[in-house]
This record gives sequence, structure tokens and C-alpha cells, in this order.
Amino acid sequence: MSIVRIRFAIFVYDFEIKSRNNISNKIPNVSKHQAKSVTSIGTRRQSGAATIVDVAQRAGVSKKTVSRVLNSEPNVRPETRDKVLKAIDELKFRRSRLGLALAHNRSYMIALVYDNPSADFLSYLQTGVMDACKSRGIGLYLHQCSYDSPTLVEDMAQMIGNTAVDGLVLPSPVCDQQPLLELLEEDRVPYVCVNPKERDHGLSVSVNNEQSAFELTAYLVSLGHRRIGFIKGHPELASSDMRERGFRRALARDGIDVDEDLFAQGMNDFESGRAAATELLNLDDRPTAIFANNDEMAAGVLYEAQSHRLRVPDDVSLIGFDNTPFSQHIWPRLTTAGQPIAEMGKTAAAMLIDSFNDRDDTGERQANHVTLECEILIRESSHSIQY
Repeated sequence: MSIVRIRFAIFVYDFEIKSRNNISNKIPNVSKHQAKSVTSIGTRRQSGAATIVDVAQRAGVSKKTVSRVLNSEPNVRPETRDKVLKAIDELKFRRSRLGLALAHNRSYMIALVYDNPSADFLSYLQTGVMDACKSRGIGLYLHQCSYDSPTLVEDMAQMIGNTAVDGLVLPSPVCDQQPLLELLEEDRVPYVCVNPKERDHGLSVSVNNEQSAFELTAYLVSLGHRRIGFIKGHPELASSDMRERGFRRALARDGIDVDEDLFAQGMNDFESGRAAATELLNLDDRPTAIFANNDEMAAGVLYEAQSHRLRVPDDVSLIGFDNTPFSQHIWPRLTTAGQPIAEMGKTAAAMLIDSFNDRDDTGERQANHVTLECEILIRESSHSIQY
């Protein structure tokens, strides 16, 4: 038995003891006999709730069939599933998470472990993960870490041991930390990567970052732009490399020489967008268009363009990436790529949860990668070059 599962057993035992103690602690100045009576009352009230046996009897099926329906297993006839669901609704049956944990040696919890500079990205990703958890009766634990911390592996081992989560959702750059992945593989802790640099670590989900950046750049070229500034994303994010790769590929296809002076480093936040924009706009031969690696940095570009008395898009066209809410609420509205962030989170969590029952004979997960498509959104922040 792994160290995580041993800690899980301790966790459940500790939970039971604390729960029992809490009942007595909430009843001051009573005898042990009185406390025991109250405990019995609580037990009788709980035992009055519908059980899986009640559901099976009401639906006229076996307990195993009810279990299959509850676990969303495919090998149940539609009419049988409907009968079971109707019985569940009529009896107001609710599964006991603690009972499930004890029966299956699982916590029925997963963790979203993150360290990403974009608050918008994390908000949408979390929404998607929660949707998948809710539909499958799984709890969600949020854990912020420092991906470059020298104690990352130790901290994560402690978190997993303390929470006994069944698996982890790891967005970039956390999912690109090899020592962490080695720990998870060694302890057989399931995980899924979101936007990883490498796709050979089992389950992963990403979007077509490179192709979307290629299409956005090609659009600017089609408008007549040749001097296009590019603000790089956070250097530790796989998406940053992919988008830059797409940008360079589009220029090469159209025979446009790459000018390294037109590249500025950003960190995927507003302030770094401002700093990079200042660098590009102060060039003697400034760009006629700027591609910011995400919408937050594009907002910084818009701010600095106005402070330089430049109009977007008349003096400089601007595009971003992500389609965050403000990209539609500012003026001019931002040309960008709509990244299905919530769908990424939902897909990643669903893959992880479903994998708990989908392993080969050795207990290992099979590699599986899903790529989602971005939507190119042409808006008012970009138009043909003005001479």
C-alpha cells in the first residue's frame, strides 16, 4: 500500500473520531449517558434517509445495477437507467461521500494545482474543472504552489498526503516540472496536464496555440503589415513558445524577414505589456502592428499607445490572445483568438476522473491527448495599414 493510501486510511479514521467528538462537544454539561442518547438520535435521523437498497427495491433492480447507474457506467439499458433515476428522485437519495470513501479507499476529491500569472485564465479553468466534478459527484480542492520553488516536490507530497486527493489537474507551468511528475508516477498518483510542453506524460489537454497564432499573424500580413511587433509570453509557459512559433512561421511563409528588434519579452500581465509596448513604440522605425501573447498584455499596449498619442488601429493595429471579457468591453474591441479555457478545464477534469476506472492490467494509464480549437475573432483593434 502506498504512503498516500496509508495516509488516506488515517485521514478517514481521524475524520470519524473528530465527527463523534464534535457531537459530544456541542452538548455542554451533559452526562455520558445523555450524550450517547443524543448520538443515537442523530444516528436514527441519518438512518431514516434512503439507502441504495431502498432505491433498488423501488426500481425493481439489483443493488449492483443502481451502483452502475450512480457511477455512470455504460452497460445499463436506457429504460432501466430511467427507472433507477426516477427512484432516486422520488426517495431523495443522496450518496454519502464518507461511505464511498471507506468502501472504495478513495476520497472522491481531486485537486487543481496552479501557479499561473493570468487570473482570467485560472478563473475560467477552475469553472470548467468544477463543472466536470459536479456532474460526477467529485469534490474539488484548490492548491496554489510556486512552480520554481526548490521544495515543490516536498510540498506537493505533503499536500497529497494531507488531503488524500484521488488525482491532480496540473496547468502549465506546474505540469512541466519533471521532478514533480516523477514523484506522481512513482506513487501512482493520477494526474492530467493542461497545455504541457511535452505530451508523453499520460493524459493532457491543450489548444492549437501555434496554428491560431499563425492565423492571426497571417491576417495582419493580409492587411499589408510587414513590421509587426511581437510581445512574448511568460517564458515558462508552453503556450508562449507555441504562439511565437506560429508567429514566426507565418512571417516565413510570406517571405517576411524576422527582425529580432521587434520582439519584446512579456510576463502575461498588464504591467509587462506596458513595458514591452514602450520598448516597441520607442523604436525609430516602430511597428505598424503589435501581436501581444495574451489579452492582458494587449491591454497594456493599448494603454501605452494612448500615452504615446497613437491611435489604435489608425496608427498601430493590435491583436491579443484568449478572448478575456475585457477584450470585448474596451474600445476598440480587441482582435484575438478565443481560447476555450473553461472547456479545457472541464475536459481535463473529466479525463482524469474517468481514468480512475480506465487503467490497463499493470495499473498504468494509457496516453491520451486532446487538442481543442481556438476561434479567430476579428474586431476593431486591427485594420489595413495606413500610409
